[in-house]
Amino acid sequence: DRGLWLIDLARGLETKFTLEPSDEMQPVWSADSRLVSYSSDTRGPFNVFVKPADRSQAGDLPVEAPEDRHPLDWSPDGKRLLVRLFNSGGARYSSVAVLDLAARTETEWLKREGHVLEARFSPSGDWVAYVSAESGRAEVYAPPFPGPGEQVQVSIRGGHQPHFRRDGRELIYQAPDGELMSV
Repeated sequence: DRGLWLIDLARGLETKFTLEPSDEMQPVWSADSRLVSYSSDTRGPFNVFVKPADRSQAGDLPVEAPEDRHPLDWSPDGKRLLVRLFNSGGARYSSVAVLDLAARTETEWLKREGHVLEARFSPSGDWVAYVSAESGRAEVYAPPFPGPGEQVQVSIRGGHQPHFRRDGRELIYQAPDGELMSV
């Protein structure tokens, strides 16, 4: 079983964050560092759980679904999560949904041929940069959020790990050769 651990870098102290006898993976910190979202197969397929970083409560399952899903990023206001969904039917696509934590609802936002590998909100929450392999190569796209709007391709020779600069005026990603690119 794979679990999640917290590491206090100043003291070198490691503390087990999840205690379930299952696999937990892909932790994502909220912008204010008070919450951590992660995937767990505690109830069958991987679902997204949310837990206070101080471990004061057990992990909460806002929406249970029959297909694997993994958290990608928190909205800047901490009210929503971008979640990657996988089709269990074997088709070659994946989707990104928006999980509204207050309403406890999940809405499909983006569906692409090939796999959506990563997605991140801009600091304002008005844009999302995502990586999709729909062209046969991982490329970075940046549509407005929640849309509608054009799926603007940002990279031209492949890219991954997109991150917005703190002021949101620049998108930085890594090219396949390891070079950092700025748009």
